[in-house]
Amino acid sequence: MTGMTVQAIKIADISPNRFQPRKRFGEAELAELAASIKDKGLLQPVTIRPVTDGSTPYELVMGERRLRATSRNGDETINCIVREMSDEDSREIAIIENLQRADLAPIEEAQSVRDLVDAYGGNKDIAAEKLKKSTDWVKERLTWLTLPPEVQTMIDEKKLNGEQTKFLLKMVEKSATAERLIEVAKTMHRLQLSANSARGMFQQDVDKPKGQRMSSGEAKPVNHAKLVTLFVSMHDGMEMFDFETLGEGEKRTKKLETLKTQAALVRERVTKFEEELRQLPAFIPSAPKSKDPSKRPVLTIKKSA
Repeated sequence: MTGMTVQAIKIADISPNRFQPRKRFGEAELAELAASIKDKGLLQPVTIRPVTDGSTPYELVMGERRLRATSRNGDETINCIVREMSDEDSREIAIIENLQRADLAPIEEAQSVRDLVDAYGGNKDIAAEKLKKSTDWVKERLTWLTLPPEVQTMIDEKKLNGEQTKFLLKMVEKSATAERLIEVAKTMHRLQLSANSARGMFQQDVDKPKGQRMSSGEAKPVNHAKLVTLFVSMHDGMEMFDFETLGEGEKRTKKLETLKTQAALVRERVTKFEEELRQLPAFIPSAPKSKDPSKRPVLTIKKSA
């Protein structure tokens, strides 16, 4: 890279970086930056490069937030560092700059890593070296992109944490369907399950031999004896719960909120279950047994809408 200068360039003469991995820019964040620039001026110039194959004389390399915020203020020019560089250099700088931002969404980070790996012909070791990260770190980010888009959105929205995501990736290794992954992800978020709790609830999804696919309705039905055992266990657990184990401070607050949410969900399900029980007939007359399963009587329970 050669020929670095600082100039006031017309904003209209600068095109966005075609390699920009960042897709979302918070309105509140941009408004705050625009106010700061208006008050104190632009403290750090943006970086641009001359281009001959674009709609404008220059293309942005680094500083899209600063460029957008300055444009918001109605300024016609912006201070720029002008550098001659190749497409490869521009792509690398844009990706690395974004990966160094603390507020980059996890999936955007993963997409940036993928773009960098692609730029080096799929070589994860070179990408890791450029990012000053381990190859395993690069590989882990790439696996996030194997999750269904709906789950990726939940990760970006911080509805799922890192450990919960790792559990879902374990399910991917066991060839879980997209429907099952979405179902488990929603359940973890709805019940506020920790990764350890999720492992206990969905252990069958990670114990299956690789290649054996799972469907969302595959869970084994619970019989009367097992449900009674579960009710007794839940009753005893609440009866004997030691509230002192909640600890103090923020951890205590988080645990309390989790228990409140889960207790409300249990109460809702128990109410629904009681309604289902009330609809069942108290007595079913015995019917002659038939060796032909198609001729055996079938009990149909009509549920209310």
